Order: sequence, then C-alpha cells, then structure tokens
Amino acid sequence: MTTPSLAGYEARTGVALMTKPDSPDFVAQETLRLIGDAPPNWVPDFDGIDHNVTIVGGGQTGATFAFALRRAGIASS
Repeated sequence: MTTPSLAGYEARTGVALMTKPDSPDFVAQETLRLIGDAPPNWVPDFDGIDHNVTIVGGGQTGATFAFALRRAGIASS
C-alpha cells in the first residue's frame, strides 16, 4: 500500500496545505475571532471606584490574568 504524495495536492484540490498570511498576528486574530466576543461586564458599579481589579505587572502573567478576567466578564481592571 502506498501513501499518496502531497506534491501537487494544492493544484489537484484547490486547498492550500499551509497559508502564509500577510499579518504576523494572523493566528492570534483568528483565535480571538473563533472564541468570540467577551461577555458583558457583570460586576456592579460603585460610586468613587473606577476599577474592580488591580493587576500589578504587565508581563506574561499580568497580561494573561487581564485576558482571563475579561473573558470572565470583569471589564474594569
């Protein structure tokens, strides 16, 4: 039994095996598009408070927590 060659696959099927998007952020943008919009902010507003969470640090961990909170519906951080 022989394995079909991938050479010429794109020409035969019209389906690209690998696309090369113009934007280096294509994969991140596509991922965000697929997971959908963030839910609305569910935390009630309080007078005199302009944020719900404070994230100290803007590295990988801080950015990850900010994204996770936004995806959990906590927008004012």
